[in-house]
Amino acid sequence: MRKLFVIGLITAAILNLASSGYCDGPAKKLGRGLANMLTCPLEIPHRLLGAHSREGVNDTLSGLAEGVSMMAIRLTVGAIEVVTFPLPFPSPKYEPLLKDPEFFFGGLK
Repeated sequence: MRKLFVIGLITAAILNLASSGYCDGPAKKLGRGLANMLTCPLEIPHRLLGAHSREGVNDTLSGLAEGVSMMAIRLTVGAIEVVTFPLPFPSPKYEPLLKDPEFFFGGLK
Protein backbone atom coordinates (compact mmCIF):
# COMPACT_ATOMS: atom_id res chain seq x y z
CA MET A 1 0.00 0.00 0.00
CA ARG A 2 2.83 2.37 0.84
CA LYS A 3 4.57 1.63 -2.49
CA LEU A 4 1.35 2.45 -4.35
CA PHE A 5 1.09 5.76 -2.50
CA VAL A 6 4.70 6.67 -3.32
CA ILE A 7 4.20 5.74 -6.98
CA GLY A 8 1.07 7.92 -7.05
CA LEU A 9 2.96 10.87 -5.56
CA ILE A 10 5.81 10.49 -8.03
CA THR A 11 3.37 10.27 -10.94
CA ALA A 12 1.53 13.38 -9.75
CA ALA A 13 4.82 15.27 -9.40
CA ILE A 14 5.93 14.28 -12.90
CA LEU A 15 2.58 15.27 -14.38
CA ASN A 16 2.75 18.55 -12.49
CA LEU A 17 6.21 19.37 -13.85
CA ALA A 18 5.38 18.23 -17.37
CA SER A 19 2.36 20.50 -17.62
CA SER A 20 3.98 23.84 -16.85
CA GLY A 21 3.18 25.16 -20.33
CA TYR A 22 -0.56 25.33 -19.69
CA CYS A 23 -2.47 28.44 -18.70
CA ASP A 24 -3.63 27.72 -15.16
CA GLY A 25 -1.81 24.59 -14.13
CA PRO A 26 -2.50 21.86 -11.62
CA ALA A 27 -1.47 23.91 -8.57
CA LYS A 28 -4.11 26.54 -9.30
CA LYS A 29 -6.64 23.81 -10.00
CA LEU A 30 -5.92 22.19 -6.63
CA GLY A 31 -6.16 25.53 -4.85
CA ARG A 32 -9.39 26.38 -6.64
CA GLY A 33 -10.90 23.03 -5.68
CA LEU A 34 -9.88 23.36 -2.02
CA ALA A 35 -11.16 26.93 -1.88
CA ASN A 36 -14.51 25.90 -3.34
CA MET A 37 -14.84 23.02 -0.89
CA LEU A 38 -14.01 25.23 2.10
CA THR A 39 -16.22 28.18 1.14
CA CYS A 40 -19.26 26.24 -0.07
CA PRO A 41 -21.24 26.70 3.22
CA LEU A 42 -21.04 30.48 2.72
CA GLU A 43 -23.36 30.14 -0.27
CA ILE A 44 -26.41 29.73 2.00
CA PRO A 45 -26.21 33.07 3.84
CA HIS A 46 -25.05 34.82 0.67
CA ARG A 47 -28.06 33.58 -1.33
CA LEU A 48 -30.45 34.24 1.57
CA LEU A 49 -29.32 37.86 1.79
CA GLY A 50 -29.52 38.23 -1.98
CA ALA A 51 -33.09 36.93 -2.10
CA HIS A 52 -34.07 39.11 0.85
CA SER A 53 -32.70 42.26 -0.77
CA ARG A 54 -34.27 41.42 -4.15
CA GLU A 55 -37.70 40.24 -3.14
CA GLY A 56 -38.16 40.91 0.57
CA VAL A 57 -38.89 38.59 3.44
CA ASN A 58 -41.56 36.65 1.53
CA ASP A 59 -39.03 34.94 -0.72
CA THR A 60 -36.62 33.63 1.92
CA LEU A 61 -37.45 30.02 1.06
CA SER A 62 -36.30 30.45 -2.53
CA GLY A 63 -33.05 32.03 -1.28
CA LEU A 64 -32.51 29.06 1.02
CA ALA A 65 -33.13 26.59 -1.81
CA GLU A 66 -30.80 28.54 -4.10
CA GLY A 67 -28.11 28.62 -1.41
CA VAL A 68 -28.32 24.90 -0.66
CA SER A 69 -28.19 23.99 -4.35
CA MET A 70 -25.20 26.29 -5.01
CA MET A 71 -23.46 24.89 -1.93
CA ALA A 72 -23.89 21.36 -3.30
CA ILE A 73 -22.69 22.43 -6.74
CA ARG A 74 -19.63 24.25 -5.36
CA LEU A 75 -18.77 21.29 -3.09
CA THR A 76 -19.09 18.78 -5.93
CA VAL A 77 -17.07 20.87 -8.39
CA GLY A 78 -14.40 21.46 -5.73
CA ALA A 79 -14.15 17.74 -4.99
CA ILE A 80 -13.85 16.92 -8.69
CA GLU A 81 -11.08 19.50 -9.13
CA VAL A 82 -9.18 18.24 -6.07
CA VAL A 83 -9.35 14.62 -7.23
CA THR A 84 -8.39 15.40 -10.84
CA PHE A 85 -5.89 18.23 -10.21
CA PRO A 86 -2.89 16.50 -11.83
CA LEU A 87 -4.90 15.82 -15.00
CA PRO A 88 -5.86 18.43 -17.60
CA PHE A 89 -9.55 17.60 -17.21
CA PRO A 90 -12.02 18.68 -18.71
CA SER A 91 -9.91 20.72 -21.11
CA PRO A 92 -6.17 20.72 -21.83
CA LYS A 93 -5.76 24.15 -20.18
CA TYR A 94 -6.92 23.29 -16.60
CA GLU A 95 -9.89 25.61 -17.01
CA PRO A 96 -12.37 25.80 -14.12
CA LEU A 97 -15.55 23.74 -14.20
CA LEU A 98 -17.47 26.48 -12.40
CA LYS A 99 -16.83 29.70 -14.28
CA ASP A 100 -19.27 32.27 -12.96
CA PRO A 101 -17.76 32.91 -10.45
CA GLU A 102 -14.70 30.72 -10.34
CA PHE A 103 -14.28 31.30 -6.58
CA PHE A 104 -16.96 32.16 -4.00
CA PHE A 105 -15.38 35.50 -3.14
CA GLY A 106 -15.24 36.44 -6.83
CA GLY A 107 -19.03 36.63 -6.94
CA LEU A 108 -19.59 38.90 -3.96
CA LYS A 109 -20.96 42.31 -4.87
